[in-house]
Amino acid sequence: MTASTDKEKCILERDVAEAIALDYLRYGDKPPKKSDPLTDIPYSLLSAEHIRDYVLKTGLIAPFHIYGGRNSRLKDAAYEGRIGDVAYQYKSGENYPEIVYSRENGALRVPKNSIVFVECDLDFRLPEFIALRFNLQIKHVHRGLLLGTGPLVDPGYWGKLCIPLHNLTDEDYLIERDDGLIWLEFTKTTSNLQPTDDRIGRPPLGKPFWDIKEFLEKATQPINYAHPRVGIHSAIPSMHDAAVTAARDAERAAKKSSQRSRRTLWAGIISGAIAASAVIIAMVQLTQSYYSDVGGQFREVRSTITDIKVKMNSASSELQAAIDRSESLGGSLSSTQIELNAARARVEEIENRVSSLASRVEQLDQSSSPNNK
Repeated sequence: MTASTDKEKCILERDVAEAIALDYLRYGDKPPKKSDPLTDIPYSLLSAEHIRDYVLKTGLIAPFHIYGGRNSRLKDAAYEGRIGDVAYQYKSGENYPEIVYSRENGALRVPKNSIVFVECDLDFRLPEFIALRFNLQIKHVHRGLLLGTGPLVDPGYWGKLCIPLHNLTDEDYLIERDDGLIWLEFTKTTSNLQPTDDRIGRPPLGKPFWDIKEFLEKATQPINYAHPRVGIHSAIPSMHDAAVTAARDAERAAKKSSQRSRRTLWAGIISGAIAASAVIIAMVQLTQSYYSDVGGQFREVRSTITDIKVKMNSASSELQAAIDRSESLGGSLSSTQIELNAARARVEEIENRVSSLASRVEQLDQSSSPNNK
């Protein structure tokens, strides 16, 4: 690599390329003035030197540069396309594109989760025997941008390329004005039509497309012209917003369910404690009625009192466990704690009365025993 090849050199300007390409342009039914000037080059993917030769002979792209060392725009079988003069984006809720970049901006910003339509910096004037494909440079692919799989640019096309860039990441992406954007591959077709021969395939577009906004307007035009245009937006932001909303709704529902469950739990504990207290009180009252006629029934009463004491101890333990759980949940359940403490006090009072009653029955039992007579 010499010093002369380290520096990039433009060997075909736009105006010169246009003048050359006119000889290979078909005007409607009027055939081109010239046919393939390099018939010795086989039908195949063109290599670097053949790309250069066809560019200089037919003006198929411009401007065209060679050299530049590691930054050369010409590779062994491809040529580099960069950001052009303008880029468009459909903002949220809008059906018409808005300019989001011009050459004065310096760097192109591709917002996260969006689609931006970028103009290529090259002018294309393809002869009828050259087709091309383009792909996003791999460094952009690795960073989360997506272009799509190599669109075909038909032979005979004149105009600019509109490049849709999809940013699939959650970060904005910057591309400098002089960074490489796409790689172009050129293929010489097997067509050997002479200028006067009839065409079999679809003819090229009837006019050039130098404004990429025309492509966007055509793409968003509805079948029924009475209907409004439909903007081209990425679905990712709306899907993200829907997912966030669903997550928040689920969180709120879970909290409400938890609160209802907690209230239901403590309502059950309190109701159970009160019901247990009521049963115990009823049993004590029954025992007291037995005591009034203890003469022939004190043995049955003593057995009943023993059962009551067991149930009282169990109820007291359950109430204490409920109080401990209530205290561990904090101050938000203070009213529940008060009710539980009151229930425990009633149970303790009944326990004392039952114990006193048991002592009196025991005394009666002893006094009525034949051994005491």
